[in-house]
Amino acid sequence: MKRAREEEEDDEYSLLYGALSWCRGPMIGQGTFGSVYRADMKKPRAFGSVVAVKSADPLKGGSLLWEKTVLDALQGCPHVIQTFGADTTKPRNSIVLYNVLLEFASGGSLYDLIVKSGCGGLSESDVRKHTKSMLVGLKHIHDRGFVHCDLKPDNVLLVPTADGFEVKIADFGVAKKAYTSCETETPSWRGTPWYLAPECVIYRVQEAFSDIWALGCTVLEMLTGKLPLPTISGSDSQIVPGSVPHIPDNISKAAQDFLRCCFEINFMDRMTADALLDHPFLVGLDDTDSSSHVQLSKEEAANAKRIKCSPLSFPFGCGFIPLSDFSSQEAEVPEIGAENTNTVTSFPFSSQEAEVPEIGAENTNTVTSFPFSSQEAEVPEIRAENINAVTSFPFGCSFIPLPDSSSKEGEEEEIR
Repeated sequence: MKRAREEEEDDEYSLLYGALSWCRGPMIGQGTFGSVYRADMKKPRAFGSVVAVKSADPLKGGSLLWEKTVLDALQGCPHVIQTFGADTTKPRNSIVLYNVLLEFASGGSLYDLIVKSGCGGLSESDVRKHTKSMLVGLKHIHDRGFVHCDLKPDNVLLVPTADGFEVKIADFGVAKKAYTSCETETPSWRGTPWYLAPECVIYRVQEAFSDIWALGCTVLEMLTGKLPLPTISGSDSQIVPGSVPHIPDNISKAAQDFLRCCFEINFMDRMTADALLDHPFLVGLDDTDSSSHVQLSKEEAANAKRIKCSPLSFPFGCGFIPLSDFSSQEAEVPEIGAENTNTVTSFPFSSQEAEVPEIGAENTNTVTSFPFSSQEAEVPEIRAENINAVTSFPFGCSFIPLPDSSSKEGEEEEIR
């Protein structure tokens, strides 16, 4: 009896550690790049006793190796699936397998939740909560420099918590680093046709803004219970990827506007995950919600608010830092005595007219800069007797004033 138990435990062993710390259970899912099993930890761990194990042939499952790399870089977000390590095992009478240990989503996927709701979709209040959770996860993914490329209800999982379930983004097998080529064999885009943005199909561009389009498709599917794009005779090959989904009239105006923001054809004008967190469709949701169990740390809650004075990011990595103060208050410019000084005087960049102090320029080396403003600035009168001042204007151009040729003193200065 003892030998039989030992043989059963030795049915699969680790090539790295020998005896396994977990026992493989039944298969609970299968995809293009591997299969997912339920597994029980032999000893209780801090993350629990039940995990999901995603397995693939290491010689053919390069996607699973890449997924583990991405997950390691995304650790720490409550709305991205967490990994607990990896192992290479050899089951009896089978090939070597590469395994990634993941959180066990006993609640299934968002797709399962939509199917259970029937054809009417989820309530708008639930949709708002799940949408906010996905946006927090997407913001984390994009901030870390990755693009998911296959966001859809099947890849959003419900992981159990002490009070219920938590929405988490999963399945990073086709994810990519931002601003890198995503060309593959036919088709040239990654992901699922129903959720593809127009730029993915037309320009073969798939970046963070493409994930926002896929998010809109997922939100639309939650609201309607139907696929975002219809098919002809139920055939996947008959759909037109990149088509604009129809926004129904029987949802709230805020939901309609949220979807329009996600389905902006010009991807340069499409809102980011960070900006969408402030959309009226999501305003009013607490950082901690009992239904979707969105639990944000103080840091994440602070980052979810748009800060006007921070550098603004745009597609393709371009950005700018706002100049000076955009306050509506008039800036008070101090009076400066310029006698025999080497002072550099700068003026604020403001929407209000700036009052420029009168500067005495006798025998000075002062560099004076004038404000770049939409309002006309009053330029002080400067006496030109014996001036060595350099005057600069916007865009960095400058000149050295020459003496007044109409005066005797100017002529004598020129002769010297």
